[in-house]
Amino acid sequence: MIDLAETEQKEEDTRQQIVISDTDFLSSFLWRNQFGIVIKLFGKLGMDIIIPEAVMEELNYSTRTRERLAGVLYQLDHKKDKKHGRGEVYIQDIEPFSDAGMQYEELKKTLGKGEAAAISMVLHSEEKVACLASNNLRDVRKYVEDNQITLWTTAGVLEKAELLGIVTHDTAVKLWDKMYEDGLSLPECTYEEYVRKKKAV
Repeated sequence: MIDLAETEQKEEDTRQQIVISDTDFLSSFLWRNQFGIVIKLFGKLGMDIIIPEAVMEELNYSTRTRERLAGVLYQLDHKKDKKHGRGEVYIQDIEPFSDAGMQYEELKKTLGKGEAAAISMVLHSEEKVACLASNNLRDVRKYVEDNQITLWTTAGVLEKAELLGIVTHDTAVKLWDKMYEDGLSLPECTYEEYVRKKKAV
């Protein structure tokens, strides 16, 4: 499994990539009104964010995530300098009888709709190299490892955002603490412990 927070990649290496997100990854930032971190990070890396329609449906179950994502999409839609590769957010559906559509139907038997849609779209992305954004390692690990998919997690985004100066260390620590208190599945209890163990590897 390839985690961008664990590999040193030059910024230009990600210029032709997109990130396809499942529901839990988006919720971890939207729930705390911090989705701007995701947009700024991927924009700086020249990557756009794709949200499958199935993920949008799951996000709509929560009034908080629905309203905050609507606000983000409205702001992005009215940007004057909207260009591909600038951290733009796009919503895409899966063609029912395409390869992605057939895999989606198969994956739905064992995975949630959002995860199934995101994985299917990553595996059958035609135009660009696609990464997956997910925190549900238990469910996505097999597909990520078998297909050498680059994986972004909430923890990885926070670490990379600090490294690129998008957030301060103090901001990352406080956000991590809040996410942990809210029950989000994180690899360590504290951000400092996560960074310390990553550096030790």
